[in-house]
Amino acid sequence: FKLVSERKLNINPTTKLLNASVQACAAQCTYMDSFICRSFDYFTDTNTCYFYKENLKDKIHINLNLVENKNCNHYSRKI
Repeated sequence: FKLVSERKLNINPTTKLLNASVQACAAQCTYMDSFICRSFDYFTDTNTCYFYKENLKDKIHINLNLVENKNCNHYSRKI
C-alpha cells in the first residue's frame, strides 16, 4: 500500500470496518471476498477504515481526488 498522509478519497466507500488497526484494515482490504478492494481511508480518531473499489491509479479515468483531512490517512494498493 502507498500511504498518503492526512488525505481521504472524495467518493463514497463500498464498506467500512469499525474499531480496527491500520494493519487489520490492510489485511481486510487484501483478502476482501465481496469485492476487489483497491484502497482504504483510515481515520485515526475513530479507528475506522473505509474501503474502496477505486485507488489512485483510477484518477485518470474518473473524477477522483484526495481531500485534506487531519484525522485520516489514505492507503492505495499498488495494483
